Amino acid sequence: MREFRERLGKEVLLLDGAMGSLLQGKGIDPEVCLEELNISRPELIEEIHKQYLMAGADILTTNTLGGTRIKLSEYGLGNKVFEVNFEGVRIAKKAASGNAYAALSVGPTGKFLEPLGELSFDETVDIFREQIKAGVEAGADIILLETMLDIREVKAALIAARDVTSLPLGCQLTFVDDTRMATGTDVETAVAIVESMDIDFVGTNCSKGPRELYPVFETLSRSTDLPLIIQPNAGLPELDGRRTVYSLEPAVLADYTTKFISLGASLVGGCCGTTPAHIRAIRQAMGNIRRPEPRPKHLKLASRTKLVVAGKNNPLLIVGERINPAGKTALSQELKEGRTTTLRKMAIEQTKGGASALDVNVSVAGISEAPLMELAVFAVNSVSDLPISIDSPDAAAIETGLKSVDGKPIVNSVSGKEESLNLILPLARKYGTALIALLVDDDGIPEDAKKRIAIAENILDRALKLGIRGENILFDPLALSLGASQHQINETLQALKSLTDKGLFSVLGISNVSYGLPERASINSTFLSMALLGGLTAAILNPCDEKMRSTALSAGFLLGEDKDGKRFIEMFRPKAEEKTAIAPVFGNAGKEAVWNAILEGDRENIARLVESALASGSSPRELATELVPSALDEVGTLFDRRQYFLPQVMLSAETAERAFRIIRPKLETGEAARKGKIVFATVRGDIHDIGKNIVISLLESHGFQVVDLGKGVPSERIVDEALNARADIIALSALMTTTMPRMEECIELARKKGLATKVMIGGAVVTEEYRKKIGADGYARDGMSAVKLAKSLMEKTAKKI
Repeated sequence: MREFRERLGKEVLLLDGAMGSLLQGKGIDPEVCLEELNISRPELIEEIHKQYLMAGADILTTNTLGGTRIKLSEYGLGNKVFEVNFEGVRIAKKAASGNAYAALSVGPTGKFLEPLGELSFDETVDIFREQIKAGVEAGADIILLETMLDIREVKAALIAARDVTSLPLGCQLTFVDDTRMATGTDVETAVAIVESMDIDFVGTNCSKGPRELYPVFETLSRSTDLPLIIQPNAGLPELDGRRTVYSLEPAVLADYTTKFISLGASLVGGCCGTTPAHIRAIRQAMGNIRRPEPRPKHLKLASRTKLVVAGKNNPLLIVGERINPAGKTALSQELKEGRTTTLRKMAIEQTKGGASALDVNVSVAGISEAPLMELAVFAVNSVSDLPISIDSPDAAAIETGLKSVDGKPIVNSVSGKEESLNLILPLARKYGTALIALLVDDDGIPEDAKKRIAIAENILDRALKLGIRGENILFDPLALSLGASQHQINETLQALKSLTDKGLFSVLGISNVSYGLPERASINSTFLSMALLGGLTAAILNPCDEKMRSTALSAGFLLGEDKDGKRFIEMFRPKAEEKTAIAPVFGNAGKEAVWNAILEGDRENIARLVESALASGSSPRELATELVPSALDEVGTLFDRRQYFLPQVMLSAETAERAFRIIRPKLETGEAARKGKIVFATVRGDIHDIGKNIVISLLESHGFQVVDLGKGVPSERIVDEALNARADIIALSALMTTTMPRMEECIELARKKGLATKVMIGGAVVTEEYRKKIGADGYARDGMSAVKLAKSLMEKTAKKI
């Protein structure tokens, strides 16, 4: 059989379909650990693999989707990671008999990374490394990340894989509501982040079905030149009595697959609910792969939720320079104390000022830079949706920043010096970053433009040999001070023009040119204009400087990069006076600071701000019943508008909860009453609780008292706990169609025992139709919907009373 990479992207290869639904069809209890069957029932797993091989599959995916120690520990099997994954690969290879590839299936941990969750980046890498190493030792042909919901976890898994092996590596992302990953990353942004890492193919799987995935895949196909993979579900799961069924016929899935192939898919197959019949139908319908059109080369940067594109026919990439302690006493002092108030303020101001990315430099004399870099990156990520430029001379601090950042950052910087090339280029390759490359080498800054270009060519050659794409490098021809080196300015501009002529991207630190001179703003804006005429791609400057911003926008309009002057006109058209909800309601600086801190998720300063508001005369009751709920309502509004996503909502919720910790002890008796008591559980047989934990956090931040019963909870215990706690609401979560019937069972038991408590349900597979069918009082599709629903149910209860 030919080597996989020789065939990838040149022909269509067929993967298999679902494993779990076939196992359940053979009588396996869905509540057991399916991955453990690799050890106890290998003949059963092998039989299913052989069915898919006979149906025409070229790739067999192993029964190891939940094979991390975190997932296996939920069944008491955390010490079986090696055995489960080794056997999973061994069984697939035995079934393949040299006629198909064995792909190690690697799924998500089910946990969030810091600061949103409890896992550190290094710990997450180690968890995935442990699983992947076992699969590699067993002889896996391919490593396949599947059903990944958080882009930062994806990065950790990709790094773990490359720490272990050079095998073909691919990733399938899953998009909630078919638009964004669970933590807010859209299709184009997600692809931009992963395509710069050492990956062979990318795509999507699961979702609701091929029809719903079509627009996602269409966008994906326009966003990358990597080979594409897609494995849809066999439609939406439905309950036939208490049995889960998927209604999509094999012929329909096959028809959609031909459409995916026409969009450029070179790896196709099925996910949940698909069977050998579906795979056989796809094999019979498969055609030739469509050759992708050559794509223009652009520099792509990304935060978790925002993609920024630079290069020809795109606006100037403005890198905000202000987060740098050099010459900033207040910022330096705060960083020494481990605080980020000023830093966060600078990030917000530059974001509003029109920056495209934010440079983060935390070099303070006498302080270890690496932990400060993590603190700073987390802080900037929490208040800005812009990509980050990690700026440090310290390789350890740079790597810490790369582990902390959400999306695809810039590393500022590498140079032509051997030590720098050897340290920084491997980091950029490992973490999939863009680079600022200073055109200086071990002999210093060359006097003339030609020598600077020679350094650029050497850096580019070294980067390409490591697998770093040329479009990921911004070359800095170095703007020196006009006052000290007037003769050098022309050499800088000549080098800039040469970079443009060679199709390379460029960047300049604009304010360097005016150092030590009067009228710096005039010199800077004039120099920026000259550089833009020479084809400048990016500029490091203060985006809050109105003159610099005006120069950049005007030049874009004049040079034709701003079509019809839309950006220019938008910037300078008269704007209606912005209104804020805070002033007319609270009209007090201390209260406004608390309100803003909750909106921004400022966990670090909320306690101090609450104490300050109380000291200035605000009553605990006013803060608890008016201000904090108002801020959280605004967070909900921003979430509904798709301006906020899960990470911001979670940080705001935690900030509000910290505010309540200060306020509650100061309330008079009776004032501290919660809005209601909720008994919350993931139903029996369902071991997923990440969604439940998010919802609980949001409910508590809105003043509800929540009794968390955990996951896999029997109906009898849920009802008994609700009776004993005199709960106002029972909240039930299920993420698997096989466990949804437990919700109906719980409702029936509650009614049998005469419990009038309202019941609300939710989870990835739950729908409003199912809510009506089983007689629940409400359905919530996400965390903020759950808060609104809980408030509504409490209001209905109060009216009856």
